[in-house]
Amino acid sequence: MIWVVVAILAVALAGAAALAVYAATLRHKVEDVAAELAVLAGHGAQARALVERLELDRLRRH
Repeated sequence: MIWVVVAILAVALAGAAALAVYAATLRHKVEDVAAELAVLAGHGAQARALVERLELDRLRRH
């Protein structure tokens, strides 16, 4: 009887460990996506600034 309880606890512990590893992997993936979005946002801001500067240059010429 005690072996059944020990086996159930071992399976539950292994499942919890596997879930912790999965959660850590998922967190790293989310962090990677967030970093990529930050880079894209930076490029978007640079592009907007360039367009604004080009528009000002065009307006000054006319």
